[in-house]
Amino acid sequence: MIRVPTIFSKWLFPLLLISTEAYAHQFSAFTPFQMPATLIAKVQFTDYKIGMGKLNQLHLDVAGVDIAKKTAEVIINQDEYKKLETMGF
Repeated sequence: MIRVPTIFSKWLFPLLLISTEAYAHQFSAFTPFQMPATLIAKVQFTDYKIGMGKLNQLHLDVAGVDIAKKTAEVIINQDEYKKLETMGF
């Protein structure tokens, strides 16, 4: 049987579990803003059927739809965001 000294098991071992990588991605005032890889965007339609037809042409992932408010939430990347902007959404 292997015995571990109590000071190691109670105090030192939990400290070894703390990773230095958790602190590698800290932000500072000088960190430039970067767009996240994926976004959830809420798209507003003037006509629900036409708007959903346009979204279907882009083959976007639709996360949610509110027919009464004529909106849809889509999961997009930066390129798809630009396409939505050029389409007038």
